[in-house]
Amino acid sequence: SIRRRGPSSFAASVVPPPARCFLGGPAMETPRGSAAGEARRSAYERRRDRDPACPLRPPGAYFTYVMENRKRIVDEIGSTDKKEVAAAASARWKALPEDVRNDYKDRNLAAMGQFKEAMAAYKQTPGYAEHKAAAGAAGEPPRRRAPATPA
Repeated sequence: SIRRRGPSSFAASVVPPPARCFLGGPAMETPRGSAAGEARRSAYERRRDRDPACPLRPPGAYFTYVMENRKRIVDEIGSTDKKEVAAAASARWKALPEDVRNDYKDRNLAAMGQFKEAMAAYKQTPGYAEHKAAAGAAGEPPRRRAPATPA
C-alpha cells in the first residue's frame, strides 16, 4: 500500500505490510513470556533482568538538585515542557554558587558510600549468587576484545 504525505503526489512512501515489525523482521507471533519469545530476546535484554533485592545506585549531584527543585522551576517558567524545564534547570545549576553545588556533591558522595556498603552486603547474600547464576545461564553478551598491542 502507498501512503501519500501532503498535497504532492511524488512524496509517497511504501508502508510495510502490517504483519511485519518496523525493522522489516518477522512478525512477533510469540508473547514475551513464552520460551520462543525468551529465546528471541537479545543477550543484553536478558542481562538487564534486575534483581529486585539489589540496592539502587543513588542519583548524581545534578539530578538530586533537579529532583528537589523541579516543581519550583516549573512554577517559575510556567511550562511543563521537558526541554524547557531541562534547559532552565541546567542554567540554574550552572549559575549556583560553587559552595551550594559542593553541598550537593558532598551529599552524593555520602549516598554513594552508603550504596557501596549496601552493595557489598548484598553481594554476600545467597540471592545474589542465585541471580548471577541465572544471568550467566541466560547468556552473557560477548565481551569486548582487548585492543591489539603494536608489535
